[in-house]
Amino acid sequence: MGKKILLIEDSEAITKNITFNLSRFGYKILSEKTIIAGSIILSKYEIMLIIADIDLLNTENTSIKEQLNIKKDNRFPSIIVLVDEERNILERNHWENITIVTKPFSAAKLLNTVQTILAKEKISQ
Repeated sequence: MGKKILLIEDSEAITKNITFNLSRFGYKILSEKTIIAGSIILSKYEIMLIIADIDLLNTENTSIKEQLNIKKDNRFPSIIVLVDEERNILERNHWENITIVTKPFSAAKLLNTVQTILAKEKISQ
């Protein structure tokens, strides 16, 4: 089984598109429509990467780790945040391991981003 990616996205069309395109390259996509459901997936599986729609994240008051119930000592996977327009979210100190991808995006751009992130993580392990 390929590397597991957690996709948190409420658009069925985007979910199908991402799942289809990344699955062709050996990635196993586990998708959920809410942060709460995504946190359950994180508690059950070793996730290598999270792809999440910015609109499903509370970027104002809580960190992504808190939203996904990740314990302080647990490994926190890198995350790709999907945004409709460029936002200045990287200035918040709780956003670690974040890459922003602006919608609409091509399948090739997302695949390249995923491969780059996972290659960096492999080197740092």
